[in-house]
Amino acid sequence: MGDCQQVIQLFIVHFTLFIHFCIVQLILTQYAQVEGLSVKKEYRRIVVCIFIVALFFKVLRNMQTLFLRLSVSAPLRPDETSGRGVRALAWLTAVGFALVTARGLLTANWWFFVMLSWNVFLAWFPLGVQLVLRDLIGHRLVGRVGVWLGLGLWLLFMPNAPYIITDLFHIQHIQAPLLWFDTMSLFLFAMTGLLAGLYSSYLAHRLLDQLVGWPLAWVLMALCQGLAGFGIYLGRWGRWNSWNIMSKPWLLGQAVWQSAHDTLAVKLTLVYGFVLLGLYVAFWLYVRTEKK
Repeated sequence: MGDCQQVIQLFIVHFTLFIHFCIVQLILTQYAQVEGLSVKKEYRRIVVCIFIVALFFKVLRNMQTLFLRLSVSAPLRPDETSGRGVRALAWLTAVGFALVTARGLLTANWWFFVMLSWNVFLAWFPLGVQLVLRDLIGHRLVGRVGVWLGLGLWLLFMPNAPYIITDLFHIQHIQAPLLWFDTMSLFLFAMTGLLAGLYSSYLAHRLLDQLVGWPLAWVLMALCQGLAGFGIYLGRWGRWNSWNIMSKPWLLGQAVWQSAHDTLAVKLTLVYGFVLLGLYVAFWLYVRTEKK
């Protein structure tokens, strides 16, 4: 019975990756056409990114014995959640899609739909990494080495969740007749992305508690929120993406080094990081109170 369940779970994982691949292909093609970009070039980059992510989980599956052998201490416990958070975020996402779809049908302008759909997909991705990692831990398919690799992948994409807040900047370019509608749409997507980021941060925090203990876990979480603030700067002002660490590692490294000496980058990182940490602490306190 256990082998049958594993086969079903692996089928679901691969089928989900295939569906995500199809959705990304559709959104990316539309985005490239709207922005006048090379569809083939952008498509190749995202395909490489998805392939590496899929390969990452495949390696974890095939190296199960090695990872478990390297776990010298007590096995990790998966975070037990009721699923209410995921359902709430899915509902908010559906409401947001309804708004931007209605806007596209009424105005024949699909730019908002393409932009916000892509950004909310990226906001969901780090949460998806945490949920998959939780299931892998629950089925004892990974040990501590695999968990650290998963946390690294989560941190790479985590800034995409709060990044969607900066889409509010587009309000200044919206025409007056649609200002009231687009303001609500942008706010809804920004809130959804922010909550997805807070939820994934909470799941990562629970894992860090088991890996390094609660004092160091809080230090690492504060550092992660600061790095998220820096990631927002790189994305909004530098126009860099998470997958550029694989497609343009040298150029991205140069941009990071230059940004470290940029006054705006430092100020934005400190302010955004401080606000994100404050929001996360409030979220953590609320969740802990609810659990009690």
